[in-house]
Amino acid sequence: RVQRELSQKLQRESSLLEIAHVLGENPGKVAEYFSLAADTKSLDQPTRSEGDATYADNLASTDSVDPSDGLQYEDLREALQLVLNDLPEREKEVMRMRFGLGGGENATLEEVGQAFNITRERVRQIEVRTLFRLRHVTASAALRDFVE
Repeated sequence: RVQRELSQKLQRESSLLEIAHVLGENPGKVAEYFSLAADTKSLDQPTRSEGDATYADNLASTDSVDPSDGLQYEDLREALQLVLNDLPEREKEVMRMRFGLGGGENATLEEVGQAFNITRERVRQIEVRTLFRLRHVTASAALRDFVE
């Protein structure tokens, strides 16, 4: 800003010494400021290698998925599968349906009840009992890393 104002006042390009004098700074410090400002780029500036692409196009999106999250999800899925395999078949299927495990959508108590020809209340009881067992059984040690 000082450089622009001084150049307008003098009707010519201002020198480094003149700018330093107006700022009351050491000329070396002013030169350092200029070198820092010279490296600044606009995010809207086109990148050299990709035609119309800008630097902003290369920034990570706030809603993009972290690749490590995908790996952690896969590890969790495998650990859940191991734990579920230790359950009786009916409990395993109730949990899969209720929580959408195995790629399906979460099923309601009513939907699970219809699939097994049992009441919603019985589905809820099975779910509660199974979750209690999973919390207290040694097999759930495989899941402990994911909840701590």
